Amino acid sequence: MRLGICTAVYEGDMIAVDGGVTKLRYYNVWAPSRDTELGEAVTKYNEELVLGKEIEYETTGYIHSDHISIVSEVYVNGLWVNQEIRYWLAKRMPQTKEQWAGFWPST
Repeated sequence: MRLGICTAVYEGDMIAVDGGVTKLRYYNVWAPSRDTELGEAVTKYNEELVLGKEIEYETTGYIHSDHISIVSEVYVNGLWVNQEIRYWLAKRMPQTKEQWAGFWPST
């Protein structure tokens, strides 16, 4: 496990530690984009959980795109953040076909 201070929250499933030098994407968490209502809400919840706090993280892999993100399991004060975000999202995701209509922004 590595330690760091969460210095930024980009979305519901991605944070920065150590002044943005290290970007962490939560393993097995797929949060909506922050340009949706739910995406903005989960980003705020993520901020409440980790922003400014010391976190522990365990690397599970890497994503190479415009930047390199470290895919990680993240913990703060013993709370498994990945699981907490998954539970939070599960309670709020649409449950029916009608609710899904228009849920994701058009591309």
